[in-house]
Amino acid sequence: MNRRWFLSCPIPLVSLTQNGCNRGASGSGRIPDEFCPVLIAERLGMYEKHGLAASIEDTKGTTKTTQALLGGSVDVAGGLFENTLSAAAQGQTITSFVTLMSGDSRALVVSPGKSNKIRRIEDLRGALIGVSTIGSPNQFLATSIAHRHALSRREISIVAVGVLSTAIAALEHDKVDAGVLSGSAINQYKKRHPDARILVDTGTPTGMREAFGVDRYPTAVLYAMRTGFEGIRKRPAVSL
Repeated sequence: MNRRWFLSCPIPLVSLTQNGCNRGASGSGRIPDEFCPVLIAERLGMYEKHGLAASIEDTKGTTKTTQALLGGSVDVAGGLFENTLSAAAQGQTITSFVTLMSGDSRALVVSPGKSNKIRRIEDLRGALIGVSTIGSPNQFLATSIAHRHALSRREISIVAVGVLSTAIAALEHDKVDAGVLSGSAINQYKKRHPDARILVDTGTPTGMREAFGVDRYPTAVLYAMRTGFEGIRKRPAVSL
């Protein structure tokens, strides 16, 4: 059966710029850097060279990629490492077999209105924390940090606030006490609030250990159901 490989990024055409990958012949539509290797390989014909009939499609989020994999509509999914951990916690047997990018670019920040009250992670007890979506890797990060600092899931509340401008607005308007920001949103927030309190910045070695207890952490990965992984390896022309 011909199946497709779902990735959480727009992919019809890819052009390269100094800032990463863009979608379309005109270079419009930014693609997350961590997925560039997959798309570049497609443009260079590497899948065909190695006998792989790869069909790649985008989704609206990494959670959707895992759902497609668990539902059996795809052979391989591309997403964040936390997606595999969340699936494993639910009893699913998933194998992560390619690391596309190591490191991380997320931060747990305090809203301007609560910066004097929340000075350390332990001060988050009873706080409302904003993440992109419920069940997302950002929620995993927030709960991981809380757990490592002896805060139970009952002692913090988590709410979805979206990403980028909507996440920043939630912080600025005191809709949440703290929030997880990713990528460029971190720099935007720092620029707008130079004195912003950053509790954890996974872009630094100290922050990485604070969040996950390790020095290196896989960001974007390719993963498959463990039961089907051996079949993927053996089939000379599997469609991903």
